[in-house]
Amino acid sequence: MMNKVKTIFIKNPQLRRIRKNLRDLIIAAVRQKMQAVMESNWEQYQELDQALNKSICRCAGCGCSDLDMTYSPRFKKWYCFICYDRGILQLENLTEEELIRLE
Repeated sequence: MMNKVKTIFIKNPQLRRIRKNLRDLIIAAVRQKMQAVMESNWEQYQELDQALNKSICRCAGCGCSDLDMTYSPRFKKWYCFICYDRGILQLENLTEEELIRLE
């Protein structure tokens, strides 16, 4: 497990395109599997959904898949740098009691 905030930046446009295409392929494969098990195995469907939400393939905040991502060890999820800078960074600094009051 990662214990620190980590941001992955890719500046090369070709590598960014490759990263986007790989993420899209993984998301499409997981969604296809989710559709196949939705009727018969609800637990597996939920596991696949949670795995996709926690993966670096898409932002846990807005769902985008083409931006640089930042990992939040507190929430154990990846966020695009925009969502992280806008809101998650502020939530990182709150205590558990403050987070519970926000819910």
